[in-house]
Amino acid sequence: KKHNEVQKLYYRFIKKLKKAGLKLSSSATPCELASQVSITQPSKTTLINDITNKFNTLHYGRLSEEDSKELYKQLQIKIAKLKLVKYKP
Repeated sequence: KKHNEVQKLYYRFIKKLKKAGLKLSSSATPCELASQVSITQPSKTTLINDITNKFNTLHYGRLSEEDSKELYKQLQIKIAKLKLVKYKP
């Protein structure tokens, strides 16, 4: 998949995090964001890490077109399934 499609999909993930009330640093890396979210949403740690790993592989990895399409679909499904509890500090 093209990088901009992957970034748009990841941005949907970020929007879900913000909608749940999480304050995210704009300079944080995906791994830093995952760590931050895991603190406030511990029950979602595995899913958050999976989304982050899939994004990093798609965005930075060297995949065949077929592998890229499959991983993109998996990432879409994971982000769609993500339900977060509204965070109240």
